[in-house]
Amino acid sequence: NTALALRQLGQLEEACRHLYTAATQADDKPSTDQHRQLVYYALANVIRELNRNDEAIEWYTKAAAVMDTSSQDTTQTRMDHVKLAVYHNRGSTMHTQLKFKRALDDYSMALALQPQSFATRMNRAALFISTSKCYQAIQDLRVATSLDRASVISETPPLSQIFHMVRVGDSATGHRLLRFCERWASALKVACHDFLYAFHAFPCFHDIDIASTTPFLDVHMFRFQQLSHPNHPSLEVALDAMLNASESPDFPDMMWDALVHTQRGNFADAQRALLIAKYSTGTSVAEEQACLVWSA
Repeated sequence: NTALALRQLGQLEEACRHLYTAATQADDKPSTDQHRQLVYYALANVIRELNRNDEAIEWYTKAAAVMDTSSQDTTQTRMDHVKLAVYHNRGSTMHTQLKFKRALDDYSMALALQPQSFATRMNRAALFISTSKCYQAIQDLRVATSLDRASVISETPPLSQIFHMVRVGDSATGHRLLRFCERWASALKVACHDFLYAFHAFPCFHDIDIASTTPFLDVHMFRFQQLSHPNHPSLEVALDAMLNASESPDFPDMMWDALVHTQRGNFADAQRALLIAKYSTGTSVAEEQACLVWSA
């Protein structure tokens, strides 16, 4: 109790010292599983606030180990609250360290205990956004934003100082992130449609195995050096055919400029040439799509 009061007063080092003593006593003297869990968890929280994340993870893990060996008893509901908070805060700490896989595992374990945990839904959604998993983020944000404020409060037991769960934002933040992800998902659909349209419209891409599981951004699979070589037959035939048929007076020159800049490694200049080509007067839809793919 002294340690928790000191923590509330911002005296983290003193709180940490008292909790170290409490943890030692919990190890040396007969103690219930619940008591040891609370001590380890409270100590981990204070250490995390002191930015000693590796040590905090060790204490969260120690609390989790106690939970794994504890038996069913009359305090099981309270212990489940601790278990939820331990997995959540350990995941949050690993999230801070960019250990996304381990953080995701902990968030998922916390949600298995309490699927309606607003804090965990928000944190896992933020992790999905950080790792470009738009669809998964939307699923968590929809759940989080559907939760009533009362349910958010009721997920925490009375000892709120002990069960403090770190979260990335409030309900308003959740709604903003959801709108962002929904726009992101719509943009991805448009980009995918444009890419596939241009992929078939631009002949120099025809020798690429679109069914391959290898990412298109892999420069070795894409054979970038070959495709950008001025004597590459596929590129020359494709450009000649497209540029000769172009009704735009500026499009052919801009495309050849883009090719030269690409060969020289001047990618910013190539991007500018492609942008000018895309918006040239008289440019066809297929030509615009070719610019988009080349730019990508």
